Amino acid sequence: MKRVYKLNTCLFFYNSYNPFHIYFYSFIHSNMPAMYHLFSILLLWLNCLSLVQPASLAKRGFSGDGTYYDVGPGSCGSFNGNDELVAALNHIQMGYSANPNNNPNCGRTALVTGPNGEKARITIVDTCPGCGYGSLDLSPVAYRALGGTIEAGRVHITWRWAD
Repeated sequence: MKRVYKLNTCLFFYNSYNPFHIYFYSFIHSNMPAMYHLFSILLLWLNCLSLVQPASLAKRGFSGDGTYYDVGPGSCGSFNGNDELVAALNHIQMGYSANPNNNPNCGRTALVTGPNGEKARITIVDTCPGCGYGSLDLSPVAYRALGGTIEAGRVHITWRWAD
């Protein structure tokens, strides 16, 4: 029962932006030392931040480099071609899966915007081990659709998950 109470206070704390309400409430309704309550509140607050951050990042989106590569068999277990709107997600965001074919990011779609406002819906089919956070390694047709030239080899992109 105490854990449920702490989760509720954590959510209340995050929404109220007033740490004194929770500290005062938990201090009055318990026989625990005040230092324990301060430490608990700090841990709950940090936990709330970690729960809230991914949703806000997903809404805001990501930015990085858009490069291109010769598409073939990918880490998601599919074989795709250079004429498809597909990409390899950077290894940091792709994460690790015991079976890469079952990675939850495989098959997800991203709405990608190029440097001049060009947009494309790209499907994730592979992992890019050399790409930095926020970057995508695109098929040649996807790279050109976003305004990239083969000679340049790299464009700045922004993107967000479509699903």
